[in-house]
Amino acid sequence: MLKALRTAKGLTQQDIANYLGVTPEAVGNWERGTREPDLATLLKLAKYFDVAVHYLLTGTDDPNRRPPWPEEWEPAVLTLVSQGYSPEEVLEAVRLYRVLQKELPDLPHLTKPLDQ
Repeated sequence: MLKALRTAKGLTQQDIANYLGVTPEAVGNWERGTREPDLATLLKLAKYFDVAVHYLLTGTDDPNRRPPWPEEWEPAVLTLVSQGYSPEEVLEAVRLYRVLQKELPDLPHLTKPLDQ
């Protein structure tokens, strides 16, 4: 996804590297899938290209599609993904949490926002 976004804007790997403070080789490794950027870098890339991190992670066809969780959850979601959970597993956990909040509103630990 990174290469497609970069080339669509007419940018070079050096341009992206300069913005992020990394080497062009690092950007190339990310584009080839031989390495992955860290969580902070993913957030910077999403902001730079004005796309959801979800798009960078999953390659959904729509770069403007926002994930089904609040934007402020992105760091927590990225942490879970970096620990080996797939975006789909995280999404299922969010769905289950919301169902439990709705169906069992009297449980105090379910009335807190998910990010606490």
